[in-house]
Amino acid sequence: MEDLKSLRMKKQILLIELLAIEQKINLYEQVTTVTDVPKSESLETKAIPVQTTPGKETTNPLKADALLKSIIKETTTPLPHGKTSLLVNSNPCTEGISKMTILSPTNKSVQDLKPDYKKALNKEAERFYVIYKGPHAGIHTDWGIAETFCKPKVQKIKEEHRDQRFDIPKDVEYEVNNPAISFEDFRTIWSKARAACPEDLIHERFFTTDKKTKSLYNFLEGADPRLIQQAFSAGLIDNIYPSCNLQELKFFPTSMIETIKNFRKKVLKAKDDPIYIRVISSLPEWIQEATLAPYHYLEIGLAKAKKDIEQSRPTEDKDLPFEEILHQNRINDLKIISKKIIEIISGSKKKVNYTNSHCIITSWSYGNTSNEDLERASKFGEQFMNNNFDASTTTRQIFCRHAE
Repeated sequence: MEDLKSLRMKKQILLIELLAIEQKINLYEQVTTVTDVPKSESLETKAIPVQTTPGKETTNPLKADALLKSIIKETTTPLPHGKTSLLVNSNPCTEGISKMTILSPTNKSVQDLKPDYKKALNKEAERFYVIYKGPHAGIHTDWGIAETFCKPKVQKIKEEHRDQRFDIPKDVEYEVNNPAISFEDFRTIWSKARAACPEDLIHERFFTTDKKTKSLYNFLEGADPRLIQQAFSAGLIDNIYPSCNLQELKFFPTSMIETIKNFRKKVLKAKDDPIYIRVISSLPEWIQEATLAPYHYLEIGLAKAKKDIEQSRPTEDKDLPFEEILHQNRINDLKIISKKIIEIISGSKKKVNYTNSHCIITSWSYGNTSNEDLERASKFGEQFMNNNFDASTTTRQIFCRHAE
């Protein structure tokens, strides 16, 4: 007994043959109509009158092409600019051949209407992936994205983060140099970065730099300024690519925003050119009910026209206590910031644009670092040199051992 697939294939072949037969029948009807034209006065021939001078004494034979032109009324369709074209009802199995194209004067030989079964059967099938429930419900054409949505563990994490909104009052400026982010809010932002997926680039305008022990945000134009401020307070930003009006930074201190505006105006003279803000931050620390703010090293410069965007993938934390993961990252970040300050003091071509107790903003300079900038960098770096920065006793002790 033939299987179902074989029967369906035969059915499709028979339908194609039936369609081809109908084409031939219509073609023969047209040809019969053309050749069996009844005799009329316009087609009757008359004798040529006697010629008084030498010349043409015979008429031109009636050509079939001219007869077809006079009888067949071509169907045309209007095109822009007053042009017209033949209306062709193409057939997928005959590769666009129709009755109108066969009767055209340019196609004098009748073309073969035999269907191409192999081409019809080997046509690549389009695949669609349907998700019935959840925030990603709908029809998707990319399995790479649909597969990510179908993973139960990741889907659950994404739903949790989308439901948890940041309770930040609007039109209130937050002092970034002394944020009071709770451990619960920090954990939410941390987990949101670890569970990031490609869809976040479209809807929330960020992608992540994923490492073994943490994920950092990269914010693009149009990202939520509240999320940017919270991620900055959590020390979880890698890069910011703000728009020309710096609306993404509107919850940052006014002094920091003015510094970035002056950088556009005076340093690069690129008022409307895109810029990047490279961020190196330590992680905050919580001692009893107090929150110890992170330290930030920022570098601003002119961004490339094409950004290097990485595709975010959900990442799981190592099988270590969360406090231990934070502690290791905190020490490493403080060491990196300390080395950056030493580089400035050692005479690198850096300009110090802004400093406060927990943040320093730098940019590249054509000349050597000025004495004023060296003094500002040294004052900021004294906290690390003297092991007198805001951190727990345990963190300072471990940092001191690594610094030696």
